[in-house]
Amino acid sequence: MKKLGLVAAAGVLFFGMSSCTKDYDCTCVTTDPDGGTTSNTTVVKGTKKTSETACDLLDNTTGSGDFEFKTECSI
Repeated sequence: MKKLGLVAAAGVLFFGMSSCTKDYDCTCVTTDPDGGTTSNTTVVKGTKKTSETACDLLDNTTGSGDFEFKTECSI
């Protein structure tokens, strides 16, 4: 009976520590110099942490001064 309890505890510990990969929607909103916005959604597969990191890498600012396009992405 003790062995069964130890095996069950080890199984719970193993599955509790493993990360589940899922599909996450990464939504990027680009704001143009006139204040208009464009939205784009990309599917990112991974754990929540790795998906958030991959999505954040899509943040971008191009142009300069009055002609700056800014893209902000989030899960």
